[in-house]
Amino acid sequence: MGTPSNHFLRAEIDAPDVSRDNIIFRAILHQAVRDAFIGSDKFARRVARAWLLGDSERFRLVCECAGRQVGYIRKKVKQKIEEEKNGKNNLFKMQGERLH
Repeated sequence: MGTPSNHFLRAEIDAPDVSRDNIIFRAILHQAVRDAFIGSDKFARRVARAWLLGDSERFRLVCECAGRQVGYIRKKVKQKIEEEKNGKNNLFKMQGERLH
Protein backbone atom coordinates (compact mmCIF):
# COMPACT_ATOMS: atom_id res chain seq x y z
CA MET A 1 0.00 0.00 0.00
CA GLY A 2 1.41 3.43 -0.99
CA THR A 3 1.54 6.70 0.81
CA PRO A 4 -1.50 9.02 0.82
CA SER A 5 0.21 11.27 -1.71
CA ASN A 6 0.73 8.31 -4.07
CA HIS A 7 -2.97 7.53 -3.83
CA PHE A 8 -3.68 11.14 -4.78
CA LEU A 9 -1.50 10.95 -7.89
CA ARG A 10 -2.96 7.59 -8.93
CA ALA A 11 -6.50 8.99 -8.61
CA GLU A 12 -5.51 12.03 -10.65
CA ILE A 13 -3.99 9.94 -13.43
CA ASP A 14 -6.91 7.50 -13.56
CA ALA A 15 -9.56 10.25 -13.76
CA PRO A 16 -11.59 9.88 -16.97
CA ASP A 17 -10.96 13.43 -18.22
CA VAL A 18 -7.17 13.41 -17.95
CA SER A 19 -5.07 13.91 -21.05
CA ARG A 20 -1.35 13.17 -21.21
CA ASP A 21 -0.65 16.89 -20.91
CA ASN A 22 -2.82 17.13 -17.80
CA ILE A 23 -0.90 14.27 -16.21
CA ILE A 24 2.42 16.07 -16.56
CA PHE A 25 1.15 19.27 -15.01
CA ARG A 26 -0.73 17.46 -12.27
CA ALA A 27 2.50 15.62 -11.46
CA ILE A 28 4.26 18.99 -11.12
CA LEU A 29 1.62 20.14 -8.63
CA HIS A 30 1.79 16.79 -6.85
CA GLN A 31 5.57 17.09 -6.45
CA ALA A 32 5.29 20.67 -5.21
CA VAL A 33 2.82 19.54 -2.54
CA ARG A 34 5.13 16.67 -1.55
CA ASP A 35 8.07 19.08 -1.33
CA ALA A 36 6.00 21.51 0.74
CA PHE A 37 4.81 18.98 3.33
CA ILE A 38 6.82 15.77 3.17
CA GLY A 39 10.52 15.49 3.76
CA SER A 40 13.07 17.01 6.03
CA ASP A 41 14.70 19.59 3.72
CA LYS A 42 13.45 22.85 5.25
CA PHE A 43 14.72 24.97 2.37
CA ALA A 44 12.85 22.83 -0.20
CA ARG A 45 9.72 23.09 1.94
CA ARG A 46 9.96 26.89 2.07
CA VAL A 47 10.59 27.17 -1.67
CA ALA A 48 7.69 24.85 -2.54
CA ARG A 49 5.31 26.65 -0.19
CA ALA A 50 6.34 30.02 -1.58
CA TRP A 51 5.67 28.77 -5.12
CA LEU A 52 2.30 27.22 -4.19
CA LEU A 53 1.16 30.34 -2.33
CA GLY A 54 2.72 32.89 -4.67
CA ASP A 55 1.32 34.47 -7.78
CA SER A 56 3.95 33.60 -10.35
CA GLU A 57 2.97 33.31 -13.97
CA ARG A 58 4.48 29.81 -14.07
CA PHE A 59 2.39 28.63 -11.12
CA ARG A 60 -0.78 29.97 -12.75
CA LEU A 61 0.18 28.29 -16.04
CA VAL A 62 0.84 24.92 -14.36
CA CYS A 63 -2.53 25.10 -12.58
CA GLU A 64 -4.33 25.98 -15.80
CA CYS A 65 -2.63 23.18 -17.74
CA ALA A 66 -3.41 20.75 -14.91
CA GLY A 67 -7.07 21.78 -15.02
CA ARG A 68 -6.98 23.18 -11.50
CA GLN A 69 -8.09 26.49 -10.00
CA VAL A 70 -5.22 28.55 -8.56
CA GLY A 71 -7.39 29.77 -5.68
CA TYR A 72 -8.40 26.26 -4.71
CA ILE A 73 -4.80 25.04 -4.61
CA ARG A 74 -3.79 28.00 -2.44
CA LYS A 75 -6.75 27.46 -0.11
CA LYS A 76 -5.85 23.80 0.42
CA VAL A 77 -2.16 24.59 1.01
CA LYS A 78 -3.08 27.27 3.56
CA GLN A 79 -5.42 24.80 5.31
CA LYS A 80 -2.63 22.21 5.48
CA ILE A 81 -0.21 24.75 6.93
CA GLU A 82 -2.77 25.64 9.61
CA GLU A 83 -3.30 21.94 10.36
CA GLU A 84 0.46 21.54 10.82
CA LYS A 85 0.49 24.45 13.26
CA ASN A 86 -2.27 22.70 15.20
CA GLY A 87 -0.38 19.39 15.32
CA LYS A 88 -2.18 17.55 12.53
CA ASN A 89 0.09 15.95 9.93
CA ASN A 90 -2.24 14.17 7.49
CA LEU A 91 -1.60 14.95 3.84
CA PHE A 92 -4.86 16.12 2.30
CA LYS A 93 -6.34 14.80 -0.90
CA MET A 94 -6.18 17.73 -3.25
CA GLN A 95 -8.83 16.76 -5.78
CA GLY A 96 -9.14 20.32 -6.97
CA GLU A 97 -11.83 22.26 -8.70
CA ARG A 98 -11.77 21.55 -12.38
CA LEU A 99 -11.72 24.35 -14.91
CA HIS A 100 -13.97 22.59 -17.39
